[in-house]
Amino acid sequence: MGKSFPLVAIFVFAMAVNVCYAVDYIVGDSAGWNPAVDFNAWAASKTFTVRDSLVFRYTKGAHNVVQVNQISDYANCYSGQSVPLTSGCGGDLSETVEDIVSMTSKMGVNSEEDWEENEEAASSFGEHSLVGRMIAKREIKESLFTTIFSHMWKGIGGWEVKVLAEEEDDSFVGITFKNQEEAKGILSKQPWIFNGGLLLLERWPSSGQWREAKLDKVHCWVKMKGWPIKAFTRANVTRLGEMDGDIQEIRWINESRMFLNGFVRMKIGCPLNQSIFVGRYIPCGGRKY
Repeated sequence: MGKSFPLVAIFVFAMAVNVCYAVDYIVGDSAGWNPAVDFNAWAASKTFTVRDSLVFRYTKGAHNVVQVNQISDYANCYSGQSVPLTSGCGGDLSETVEDIVSMTSKMGVNSEEDWEENEEAASSFGEHSLVGRMIAKREIKESLFTTIFSHMWKGIGGWEVKVLAEEEDDSFVGITFKNQEEAKGILSKQPWIFNGGLLLLERWPSSGQWREAKLDKVHCWVKMKGWPIKAFTRANVTRLGEMDGDIQEIRWINESRMFLNGFVRMKIGCPLNQSIFVGRYIPCGGRKY
């Protein structure tokens, strides 16, 4: 915060009996101070008598300043007028410093005790749960989803689905399985194509908030073919694949067989907001293939 209290040393003096002080608390837009905390810290470092009185004035300005003025008129202080430094204060003031500090503490936000968090439960749930995005021409309810995918996910039972949100032509669902292995198996075989629709899947976000799932790519296996042998290198294959999206896996196993076949397979996450990449010419030996 830099020099937070540049005027305190100038204006805090002569705290005698029967004196009234006004505290101008001016906070800049980006300061983020807590009025009660900062004022209490200042008041705790001073010594007051029973007949001393503090008036707390809170305004918003361009600088960070705490200014303590000795004033003679409460009305001027509360109205926000500029009051010259004078001594003395009329009236019988019986408020104690403790009472006034207690009142200023109400200007701050009361802190709460930390709420209980169950990281273990959130982690366990996320390990066997997926978030899905259904892109379809018709509305898919939970009952229809269960009917469709019960046939497609044969051998996997006990899973549950919940429609989390519907936005335009897309529906977002949460799916939980009995164990982590089943969830991984379903995830690895995406995208799931059904009548008039496509289901994209992601792991349940570690934060526990399903809306943090991106679900903005179609993950699919593609075949790249037509490679001249001289240009058929892993580096060139990777370079071409990255033009289409995020490469997740390349089936680079038997080069001799790959050269005979003239193609290679890879799994790519293709962004939904980009046009489909169909290929390009590759220069090799002074020619383009």
